[in-house]
Amino acid sequence: MRKTTQALWQKGPSGVLVPVGAVTEGKERFTRNFLHVKEMAEIVETQFLTHGVPIPQSSTLRAMLDKTKSLAIDWLANQLEGHSERDVFDVLHVMRIAEACKALGNIANGTDYLRRLTSGELAFFNRTRSPAKDAFWELELCALLQRRSPQTRLMDPPDIIVDLPAGKIGIACKKVYSEANLEKVLSQAVKQVESYFDIAVVAFNIDDLVPADVVLKKDTEQEMAATLRAIADAFIHRHQRRIKKYLASTRLVGVITAVHMIVDVQEWSARLNNARQSTVWCFPGIDARAKFRVAELQSMLMG
Repeated sequence: MRKTTQALWQKGPSGVLVPVGAVTEGKERFTRNFLHVKEMAEIVETQFLTHGVPIPQSSTLRAMLDKTKSLAIDWLANQLEGHSERDVFDVLHVMRIAEACKALGNIANGTDYLRRLTSGELAFFNRTRSPAKDAFWELELCALLQRRSPQTRLMDPPDIIVDLPAGKIGIACKKVYSEANLEKVLSQAVKQVESYFDIAVVAFNIDDLVPADVVLKKDTEQEMAATLRAIADAFIHRHQRRIKKYLASTRLVGVITAVHMIVDVQEWSARLNNARQSTVWCFPGIDARAKFRVAELQSMLMG
């Protein structure tokens, strides 16, 4: 894991550059072999079995899990001729799903999240809106934050609660399928947190805004990271005015933007990998107490 933090700047009325927030970059690579991904598929199945939730044979998730296990078996038998590169892409997504399922632990309402994971499209390259994708984003972000703070937990509302030394922070998770309705999405996020937390953020996942069926191919890790950072930065800059409007008048003090892609980096030994870029933008006028909590959240996303 490599991590860096940089400032976001923009021109004020006088033309002078002023800081408007901070960007935290996070990126992950999962080393893998086909035996390992078979185990990851079994982790997902175990979660469903433990919570007594069946995986419908007709669901996208069932197809992806079966494909992952089949690929592992055929790899051991040296019979990979019938598998395509697209099968490997699905395997990489199953790895993300398995990591996300770790957020469930032993929570009482785990069945609700698992049922949602089987409700509609879940395949990484399909741009269809679905409850499964919404649930996946909540689980994925919670699991990521739990690596640094085990006290992080799922709770509705808002979606996630993070217990920080300086106090709690609520996170409303929003999967963005279209930029045209972002104001509506922000309004929904405010309703999720306004009665429950004095400090909260909204976490956008913008995977579905990236062109479908695209693998990001770069020669170096630095080029890959710069491209993902540019995607996340551009989203914030395009919508900064409406975001600032909500942050100035509500309990929201910051915005997380996360984008994931399958990447092919020439200099890596395992060429195909999952990569994540996360940014945190905070309103420049928030008080010191809120700013400190957002800084803690930034640090957790780096981990």
